Amino acid sequence: MQEEVLVTTGPPNTRGHNTHKLVQKHLREKGIKILRMSVIVYDALFMGVYIVTSLAICIKEKYNFKKPLREEMFRGVKSLCLQLPMSNVAMGVCEFGEVFSVKKCFYYLFLFDFIVFVFHHAMHSNQMLYEKIHKEHHKTIHVSPFSATILDPLEHVIVGIIPTVLPLVFVDIDKIGWTLTNLFIFLHGLIIHSTLRTPYDNLLLGSHEHATHHMFKKTHYGFLNPLWDILCGSNTYPIKRQQLVDSIVASY
Repeated sequence: MQEEVLVTTGPPNTRGHNTHKLVQKHLREKGIKILRMSVIVYDALFMGVYIVTSLAICIKEKYNFKKPLREEMFRGVKSLCLQLPMSNVAMGVCEFGEVFSVKKCFYYLFLFDFIVFVFHHAMHSNQMLYEKIHKEHHKTIHVSPFSATILDPLEHVIVGIIPTVLPLVFVDIDKIGWTLTNLFIFLHGLIIHSTLRTPYDNLLLGSHEHATHHMFKKTHYGFLNPLWDILCGSNTYPIKRQQLVDSIVASY
């Protein structure tokens, strides 16, 4: 009876090393696929929230979906498609804490809002910054929720990515807290670019203030906290709320 001979190549240590490398490569490729799929799902959900929420606000506020609004929808979706990959890269370098804390969410929100106010005020105070960076956003005079994402790519970095990432240097907010806080920020951004009233309008800046800002530019630079505008003397109301609402709804 002839014995079978097992033919191997290389010493045992080499074979084990090669197997280990193959396993590592497989796991790395699998991890990349999972990460890529997670990013796709995240972006799809983000876009879905944006479109559904914006449409719901427009319907509730009785916008008529005339050509200007349809054009605004197209511009808003197009801009967000360009912004999401930039945000994905920024998220990839963020470091988060491990324990959820409501207090840390408020600290983060406070810092985010202050940074946005400083940058926004600077872009209106400097003509070159306004022309080069902020003018694209202010092409919209009568706002809709879709106006919120119409930004020059550089402005998205300045008032979108930097205020989102920079507070993490000072606040070790966990990923769940960070996600929930930024979801609130995003939804608030859609609301203030509309005529919708909210229960917290008397506490935070709302649609009246920001819609007024789009019409008159030199008023209400804030995003959430009215304190910054009060300190800078920019909390003026040159138009009554009902006039503002009628003007916006008539445009759309």
